[in-house]
Order: sequence, then structure tokens, then C-alpha cells
Amino acid sequence: MDSSGEFELETPDRDAVKSALSRYRTNTDLSITYDATPVFSGGGETDTIWQEGAFGMPDYFRGLTWCNDPVNGTRHRCDQHYIRIRGAGTYNQKIAGHEAGHAFGLVHGAEASPVQGQCADRMGIMRASVSCTDSPGLGAVVKQNINWIY
Repeated sequence: MDSSGEFELETPDRDAVKSALSRYRTNTDLSITYDATPVFSGGGETDTIWQEGAFGMPDYFRGLTWCNDPVNGTRHRCDQHYIRIRGAGTYNQKIAGHEAGHAFGLVHGAEASPVQGQCADRMGIMRASVSCTDSPGLGAVVKQNINWIY
């Protein structure tokens, strides 16, 4: 978890990411560590690169997660994700946790199986964060899905 240059995170942003990831680390089977010297490409690259900024993001997005390095050209396995969240006070534990969920393979309710409403309680942190009032808690289904995948 880190970035560099124009997309670098300030201390409050890093703190929000660390708090969000601690929920995954303590409530799921995921093993999450901080990489103080991230590797941006090649062998042994850092799994998730966190950025602050709005470049390349539609105005109505608070955050965006994308696969920078698909495994063997697959669509559903990724060796390195980038997570970019708007600056200017947008970084918080809830949005960081939501975007991390995407990097871990989780989706919104409309893409879930069975399909769920965008604010369905069972979606936990993966509810559509702009329009739903929710906490940064993961939710039972999120925990089960992560533990099943990992």
C-alpha cells in the first residue's frame, strides 16, 4: 500500500487506508501488510497501489479500482490493482474499504449473484457508497465471500 509522485497519499489518507484494511485483516482470512518500498512493475510487484486524485475518473465517482496486471491475460485474476480515490477530503475509511473490496474481487449488488439492490444490507461495505448510508463495517456476506475465495 503506497504510491508516489502526483498521486501520493498524505498522512490522513494513509491512516484511512490502514484503518480500512485492518478490518479485513482482523475479520477475514486475508493477510495484509504495509509495503514501505512498493514495487510498481515486474517480479514481486506490490499487490495494491493506493493513489489520491481524480485523473481518469468520472465526476460522479469517489473512487476507482482497476487491474493493472492481469494474470495470464485473464479477466478475473489480477497480480496488481490500483486504487484511486478523490482527494480534497474524500478519503475515508468507508470509501477505502469499499475500493479494497473491489481489489479483493467483490462487486456491487447489481453484479452480485443473486442480484441485490444497491443499498441491500447484505452487501455490507460493498453497498453503492454514494447513495447508501452505511458504516465502514464489512458485513457478514463480505466476510464469508472473502474467506471462501482466499
